[in-house]
Amino acid sequence: MGAEKGVLELGGRSLLEWSEVWARSMGWGCRVVREDRVGRCGPVGGVHAGLCLARAGWVVFLAVDMPFVGREILARLVDEAMRRGRGMFCEVGGQVGFPFVLPCSAVERVEQAIGDRAYSLRALMRRLEAEGVMVEPAEAWRLMNVNTPYDWKEAQRIWAERGSFLCAALEENR
Repeated sequence: MGAEKGVLELGGRSLLEWSEVWARSMGWGCRVVREDRVGRCGPVGGVHAGLCLARAGWVVFLAVDMPFVGREILARLVDEAMRRGRGMFCEVGGQVGFPFVLPCSAVERVEQAIGDRAYSLRALMRRLEAEGVMVEPAEAWRLMNVNTPYDWKEAQRIWAERGSFLCAALEENR
């Protein structure tokens, strides 16, 4: 992107603020992992840092570049994790990724993944014996992440079409 994604503004909030808004709309505390404890591990390094910093038994991992995730997906993800007693990753079109929820007890297996240089989220999901929560194709836009200038333009287009819907959903749940 050429700039820190978290500070990009969409709908009057930075992308980082959108992650915090969704977490707080669920009644959760929010902690931002700004620096990995082990570098050059991709998202697995952030997962490790998040689990090490956690004060709860389970952690929901949100990505700073996914402003549309919404309460429905988060609620379903956590409900499934609690019901099944295992980590759960969002899955759409065969791809797994953010958001996801993991037990803090997974930290040792995450450290093993780092030691084995297994840095993909799919590999982490297998290692943790986690499962995927299917997100319907019609809702896949909620998992759109902003990685390129093209993605940023697409996020702005989605906001123009659906921003009022997202704000209304937040207001409904206050």
